[in-house]
This record gives sequence, C-alpha cells and structure tokens, in this order.
Amino acid sequence: MPLFQRPYSWERKEWQALWDGIVELCAEDHPRTHFLGSIVTMAVSSVPEGVSQYLLIDGQQRLTTIFYLYTAFSEVLKDR
Repeated sequence: MPLFQRPYSWERKEWQALWDGIVELCAEDHPRTHFLGSIVTMAVSSVPEGVSQYLLIDGQQRLTTIFYLYTAFSEVLKDR
C-alpha cells in the first residue's frame, strides 16, 4: 500500500453493506453481475523483468475486507 493510503477503517456499516450484497447474490437462482466498486492502481516501473507491480491507489478498504472474508472462509473450511 502506498504511504498516503489511510489505515483500514471500515466499520460494521461499510462491511455489512458488502456482506449483504454477497449474500443477496448467492441466494439468487440466476446470479447477476455485481459492481464491487472501482479499484485504481498505478504501475511501478522499477521491478524485475517479467514481474508486474502496482500501487493500490483506491479500493484498499474493499480489497482488505474481501481478503479478511477469504481468510475466515478458509479457516472455517480447514476445520471441517
């Protein structure tokens, strides 16, 4: 994350809206597409050849929350 990116600050209001959208999509018989929000990145040029690296400019809160959810799902499935 770039230094100018704010720390993770989502609270129940924000992640509940994300979760409700996910649950709604999963409950549908014919799921539709869903706009998660924009993710803005900027390419970093000083990386080894063949390796792409990007700075995350916008979307950190959503991506972090999704990774938290993924981690929680992984832990639950691992225990089963």
